Amino acid sequence: MNIFEEVNSLNKRSDKANQAAFASLSTLRIVSKVLGGVLHHSEGLSQDDLEKHAQAMLARVGEQTTDLYQKLDMPAENFALASIAGSVAEVISEHYRRIGPKALEMDWADTLSAAAKMPGIWKEHHIDNSGSSLEMRRSMAMMSAMAPFISAYQRFNYFHSNQEAVVTKVAELLWHTTEESIQSSAVASDMSEPEREMLRTNLVKRAGELYADSWDSVAVQTMAAYKESPAEQRRTWMTEGYPLNEVDDRFLGQYKMLEQAMDVSLRVHFDNDSNTSISPDMG
Repeated sequence: MNIFEEVNSLNKRSDKANQAAFASLSTLRIVSKVLGGVLHHSEGLSQDDLEKHAQAMLARVGEQTTDLYQKLDMPAENFALASIAGSVAEVISEHYRRIGPKALEMDWADTLSAAAKMPGIWKEHHIDNSGSSLEMRRSMAMMSAMAPFISAYQRFNYFHSNQEAVVTKVAELLWHTTEESIQSSAVASDMSEPEREMLRTNLVKRAGELYADSWDSVAVQTMAAYKESPAEQRRTWMTEGYPLNEVDDRFLGQYKMLEQAMDVSLRVHFDNDSNTSISPDMG
C-alpha cells in the first residue's frame, strides 16, 4: 500500500468513525429521554419493572418515528430519521413525565405531522423535501416547537375540542412572533441566511416551550373561574371554548423578555467580534 492509499484508507475510517459518533449521540439522546421519563414514575417499581417500562417506551418511540417518517415523506437520509426520532422521543418522554404510561397511547405521528405541515406560515412554495431544503428545516423546527404545546393541550384543552384549529392558531402566533423578532433585529439582518435560519429555528423552539408553560400556568385559575361561574356561562365555555387571551398575553409577556435577552446577546457578541477584528494601529 502506497502513502496515498494509506491516507485514503485512514480518511474512510475517520468518516466511518464520525458517522458512528453522530449515530451514537442520537441514540444517547433518545435513550436518556426515555430513561428520564420512566424515572418520573418509578416509585414502588423494581429494576425489572423499570426496564419493562423503558422498553415499552422505546418500542413506542420506534413505531411513532417510523409512522411520522412516512407521513412527512422525508428524504432517505440517516440524519432526517435521527432528527425525527429525537423529536418523537422528546415529546413522548415529556408527556410520560406528566401523565405516566398513558402517554404511550397517543398517536403522536398524526399530530406532529400536522404541526409540520401547518398552512399559512410558508413564504416558499413546497418544492422538495431534500435534507438541505428550507422547507424541510422549517417543518422540523415547527414540529419541534409545537410538541410541548400539543402535550399541554392533551392534559387540558380549555374546552376547545377542535385540536386542529387551536394548533393552527398557536403555530401561526409562534411563527409570526418570532419572525417579527428576526426582522426587527439589526444584527440578524447582517447575518448570512444559514445563520439567520439557525437563529430562527432556535427562537421558535424556545417560543413553543414558553407557550406550553403559559398554557399550563393559566390552567388552574381557569378551572377555578369555571367552577365559580354561573351554569349558563359554563355551558357557553363548554360549547365555544374558554377564551385564550390570558394564555396569549402571558406568553407574549414572557416572550418579550426572551426577545430582549436575544437582542442584548446578539449586540454584545457582534460588538466583541467587531472589536477583535480591528487591528491595533486602527484603534
